[in-house]
Amino acid sequence: MNEVKKGQSSFDNVFYKSHKQFLIAGILFSIVGLSADSIEYFQKNIDFLFFMNLVSGGLLLFSFGGFILKKINKKVSAIILVYTMILNILITNIYFFANHSADWQYIIIRGSLIITIYISIATLLLNKVHIIVINILYAAVVLVIRYASSEPGFITGQAFLLIFIMAGFSYALYMFNRLLRVSIREKRRLNSLIFEQEKAALANKKEVAELRAKNLEDQVIFKNKELISKTLAIAQNIDFKKNLINRLKELTAKVSGDVEDELLNLLSELSASEKGFRWDEFHKRFEDVHQDFFKKILNTSPNLTPSELKLAAFIRLGLSTKEISTLTYNNVSSIEVARSRLRKKMRLKTSDNLTTYLSQV
Repeated sequence: MNEVKKGQSSFDNVFYKSHKQFLIAGILFSIVGLSADSIEYFQKNIDFLFFMNLVSGGLLLFSFGGFILKKINKKVSAIILVYTMILNILITNIYFFANHSADWQYIIIRGSLIITIYISIATLLLNKVHIIVINILYAAVVLVIRYASSEPGFITGQAFLLIFIMAGFSYALYMFNRLLRVSIREKRRLNSLIFEQEKAALANKKEVAELRAKNLEDQVIFKNKELISKTLAIAQNIDFKKNLINRLKELTAKVSGDVEDELLNLLSELSASEKGFRWDEFHKRFEDVHQDFFKKILNTSPNLTPSELKLAAFIRLGLSTKEISTLTYNNVSSIEVARSRLRKKMRLKTSDNLTTYLSQV
């Protein structure tokens, strides 16, 4: 059976999967028909047709069993079915004609109608060569009967019409099936093309999304580095000012008069600017880079104070204890105590690293 491929519609599935059901139905229909005729032939003591039907039925059962057990493929099973039944019908027609049966013309007409069923099976499951062969066999039998019969009747008078109708029916059915197959193949090709285009579009979208994600990640990394750089620069500036103030204080103690006044004014200005770390501005920049950081740690540790939140932010940036002490105007030991208190409020284990924990928030 044809497997369902990408781009194939549900109608295509039904069309191709129906081959198997159609073949099985044809075999079973034929076996039932042969059985019914065999009973009639047995009752009328028509031994030749009776045994011929037994042989035909045996061939069909062999074909059916082989196909079900996957010992015989679909094409071989179809050939056995079609030619067994076509030959059976044609031989039956000749038998009734040769034995001058009263209803031999009816038998031929009925047989012609049944042959159209097997032409339909051949059209669907086999190629055009088999359809031509069936029409040749049918035409040969009809012409033999026409020229061998001396009795006037529909068969003898309209033999060519019967042959023409059978050939026309076969051709029309073949062309319809061919056009249907071409249409399905074209539809499948278009569906496959659409599938590939959609697949390529999805791949492009994925690639664009990955690039955007990478760009965002790069932006976050850049902003984080920029924030750390600026924060460290502030810390260094504060440290520098502290050292400068200390030196100026030492110089003030050694001088007097106007020089002392100038140094005192300078110390006053430096002391005022030294306390100018802009926490609000830092907070905004920090939140731009690490969105919802404070919200997340407050969800797990709602009892943290503003000073502890500030400390957590500095630790998240990877600042050292000394750098934090400079920014917060506290000594190193005070920062160590604050870190320890922060760990306890966050309920961290001894084995947990505070910096690692905050970097994952």
